Amino acid sequence: MNTRQRLIQINRRNLSGGRSDLIEQADEIVEIPVTNYTDPVRWQLEVERVFHRLPLVAGFSCELRDVGSYKSIEMAGMPVLLCRDRSNKIGAFVNLCSHRGAVVVAEGGGKANSFSCPYHAWTYNLSGDLVSVRDSRDFGEIEKDCRGLVALPVCERVGIIWVVLQPNLQVDFDRFLQRYDEVLGYQGLENYHLVGSKRIEGPNWKICYDGYLDIYHLPILHRNTFGPEMPNRANYDAWGPHQTVTGPSLEYEHLAEVSDEDWPEENIAPGIKTIFPHVSIAGGLISQLFPGTEVGSSYTIQNLLISEEPTQERIEQAEEQFEFLNYVVREEDYRTCENIQRGLGKGPAHVIFGRNEGGLQTFHRWVDDLITTEDEDLAGLFPPI
Repeated sequence: MNTRQRLIQINRRNLSGGRSDLIEQADEIVEIPVTNYTDPVRWQLEVERVFHRLPLVAGFSCELRDVGSYKSIEMAGMPVLLCRDRSNKIGAFVNLCSHRGAVVVAEGGGKANSFSCPYHAWTYNLSGDLVSVRDSRDFGEIEKDCRGLVALPVCERVGIIWVVLQPNLQVDFDRFLQRYDEVLGYQGLENYHLVGSKRIEGPNWKICYDGYLDIYHLPILHRNTFGPEMPNRANYDAWGPHQTVTGPSLEYEHLAEVSDEDWPEENIAPGIKTIFPHVSIAGGLISQLFPGTEVGSSYTIQNLLISEEPTQERIEQAEEQFEFLNYVVREEDYRTCENIQRGLGKGPAHVIFGRNEGGLQTFHRWVDDLITTEDEDLAGLFPPI
């Protein structure tokens, strides 16, 4: 079954569930020790074996459309520089000068012809090569060819840029994505426009990510904002560790008798899309979640992208929407997450995921598997494509 057929099948299942008021359920209720959220040794393993071994979403093609476009971002403790070079390809580099390790480009984005370290002005071209050493006669002879910025594995697909934080790790992006890029392709992000980005501080990264997969809470926690209009029942579908979150709905009732061949493209891939281990895509709101500096901290970069031409009127509308969404995440979701973090260990020894929370169960199983898998066995977690 190809991706299109599978997505249409999911839509037909959701329509059937809307008629019968049923969802797919996990086989059982699952308990997870609260120490999974509080143990610093486990947290360090998660940083090393999840965030430093898997492809992470570093940015979006619309941020780097032109030659010379760049973006500097810190990802799980690693300073990363993205750049579109003169051959129109995206490169990713450890954003540290080969001279003394200073950060070359401050966080943010823009356009440049080259990058000059702010400490001693060693200069790198758009491909990361060292092209100039200031006062080289005084400094002494070095082989510039060996002193470029350290390259990182990078992949640009369907308007999204993935980066691996280990320079020499051999990564099969196809196996990691498990054809989920075909699902994401229906979003059309390569044609979107970035309106803005905001950073939100949070507690343990898994507490926050649980919330992005959780539909159960929507009409309760968000009752004073948008919650009363939202369902609280979900169906989860997985492509390897990546998941879509949809639910029973009569939205496509008018397509019930339409053949698969005639099903309209714009109605194929609804719902929330999550990219393991740290991204949620809810329409144009794309959240990149990273562990912080300790077990009880994280940070999330909220990005708002729009598909329409960014006229002044549309930008103003989008910014107003962004402010509202940012408020909801910061003051409702993450405020609750912080309270959960403070309470862990003081009450029950386990947190519970019900049969209606199968997507959260799947997420935690993948984290468990990854932190117990050695480098040489990592590829075995992802079936060949």
